[in-house]
Amino acid sequence: MCNKKIIWVVVLVMASLSSWASANIKGNGSVVTREIKVSDYSSIRLGGNVSSSLGESIKKLFSGEKNSGSTPVFIYSQTDAPAALKVTLDENLIEYLEIKVENRQLIVQTKKNIQVNPTRFELRGHSPSLQEVKVGGSYDFRIEGRLDSDKLLLSVSGSGSVRASENIKTSVFSAKVSGSGNLYLKNISTNQLETKISGSGNANLGGIANVGDFAVSGSGNINAFECRVGDLSCAVSGSGDMKVLASNKLKASVSGSGDIQYKGAPDVDFHTSGSGSIRKAN
Repeated sequence: MCNKKIIWVVVLVMASLSSWASANIKGNGSVVTREIKVSDYSSIRLGGNVSSSLGESIKKLFSGEKNSGSTPVFIYSQTDAPAALKVTLDENLIEYLEIKVENRQLIVQTKKNIQVNPTRFELRGHSPSLQEVKVGGSYDFRIEGRLDSDKLLLSVSGSGSVRASENIKTSVFSAKVSGSGNLYLKNISTNQLETKISGSGNANLGGIANVGDFAVSGSGNINAFECRVGDLSCAVSGSGDMKVLASNKLKASVSGSGDIQYKGAPDVDFHTSGSGSIRKAN
C-alpha cells in the first residue's frame, strides 16, 4: 500500500513538471499582424503581477533571447479616432494572449502560468486620451508624437522602459520606477512633476515644470539637467545620484553615499548625513 502511494506521488510530480515545461512556449517564426477590437481606454497595463479572482498574485512574463528582437514593444499615439490596437507576434502565440479593456484600462498579458518566447512582439495602439501606464516585465513602452492630458501617471516595475521624445503636456505628471527600469522623457511640460526611483533604475528627463519632487532610494539615478523646475524638492537615500536644474528654490537631502548636483541659482536648503554630497555643477 505504501509503495502504491509513493508511485502515485511520483506520477503526480512528473505530471506537474511536464505541465510546467509545456508552459514555456517558443514562437514558430511565422510572424503575423492582427487587429484586435478594443473599447475606449485611457489607461494601459502591460505584463507584471496580476491578481486572479482568487486573490493570487500570478507573474505573467514575456521573455526572449538576447539580441533576437523579441523584446516586447508597445508603441502608443494619441489621436481623435476611436481606440484601436494591432498586435504583431508569432502566429502560434496569439492564442496565449489575454487582451481586454476593464474600466477603461487596456490590459495585455499572457494566460495563466504561460510564458512565451517570441520571435517578434510589437503592439501599436492609439486612443483619444491617455492618463496612466503601468509597465511590468521587460516591455519597452514608446509614446509616438505629442501627448496632451490633464494628468499622466507612469510606473515601471522590472526591467522595462518608457520613452517619449515629443512634447508631453499635462497638469500633473508622475513617474515611478522600481527595479532596473528606465525612463527617457525628453520634453515634459507640466505644473507638478514627481519622479521616484527605487532600486537601480534610471530617469532621463527634459522639459519644464513649476513644482517638482524627485526621490531616489537605492543605486538609481535621475538625470534632469535639461528639465527646469521652479521649486524643487529632492532626496537621495543610498548610493544613487541626481543631476537637477532649479530656478527658484531647491530643497535637497542626501542620506548615504549618494550625490546631488544642481544647476541654476535657486534659494537652497541642504541636509546631508553619511558620505554623500550636494554641490553646484560646473
